[in-house]
Amino acid sequence: MDYICPDINHLVACFTCGSQALPPYRLCESGHVGCRPCSAYLRTCLCTQRYVSNAHYVFDALVSALLLKCKYAAAFGGRGGDGETCDGRWFDVQQLRDHYRDGCTRNAYTCPLTGCGRADRIDTVVEHYEAEHDVRTPPPAEHSEHDEMVIRLPITSEDKEEVYKIFNGYFMFSTSAENGTEPDRSMKLTIRNINPTDPLQYTCCADAYENELLVRLTVTHTTSDEFELVRWLSATSGPAVFVFIFNTS
Repeated sequence: MDYICPDINHLVACFTCGSQALPPYRLCESGHVGCRPCSAYLRTCLCTQRYVSNAHYVFDALVSALLLKCKYAAAFGGRGGDGETCDGRWFDVQQLRDHYRDGCTRNAYTCPLTGCGRADRIDTVVEHYEAEHDVRTPPPAEHSEHDEMVIRLPITSEDKEEVYKIFNGYFMFSTSAENGTEPDRSMKLTIRNINPTDPLQYTCCADAYENELLVRLTVTHTTSDEFELVRWLSATSGPAVFVFIFNTS
């Protein structure tokens, strides 16, 4: 099976967010798998095609009968981690999901929020954000377009961190005072996507007004010929980080 289809693990991964999915599967019009959260809350798959509501009994039965290898073992080429838990082992789809969540030694990810440092997993760290870090969702009134979000942040002289769930990303907004004396007081805003499984790319702009910052975050559009390149660039270059300096005097 490795020789026939070396990328067979893609059959059970959500094409949009990359997370492990379980049957019954929901597919987009191009045949890509969507996990339950993505297919429920997003209008389209990463390839821009809509999710369809039809049942896929044959596909569900086929995937349930397959045995698969750990994607992290393949990525490391059999090096590092605990060989007994990854290398040479085959999993059915439920076992593979449990392995990613509880057993794999190669998908470690440390929470980047100040003062936390929890050792988690790539596949579960967003659950930690939701449970421990008061993740915010911009109100519907702040939506300007289906692929764009506007966030308003108060101008403050205090160091502050907030996490917003925007599209597929979990964005950490960090503000800090660059200079504490008049008349050259300024504020630094750093925006970082801390969801390691988010394959989307974003552009960001920010403007300072009298009492607030207006941040506009947009999903970069991709065509069906471009989305694999975008996924590869995201995987190799890491999540986006945006930095802005504002004069607040």
